[in-house]
Amino acid sequence: METFLTANELAGLLKLSVQTIRRYTMKKEIPFHKINRAVRYKKAEIERWIESGTEALKREEGKGKREKRGARERY
Repeated sequence: METFLTANELAGLLKLSVQTIRRYTMKKEIPFHKINRAVRYKKAEIERWIESGTEALKREEGKGKREKRGARERY
């Protein structure tokens, strides 16, 4: 069975404030599910969300380094 977390549990797990979790939810920046009127977060989806963000960050950092190197070579 899937593990669902509340906003409070997720905030503790990610070491973020509950307000931040709720803001991400309102902006639909984080995966969530509505069960009746309650908002819950699947732990497995959150882990994938974190990993995808980490991979995107690595790509952006690599891209920036390439641009800086190219800029130096031109001058």
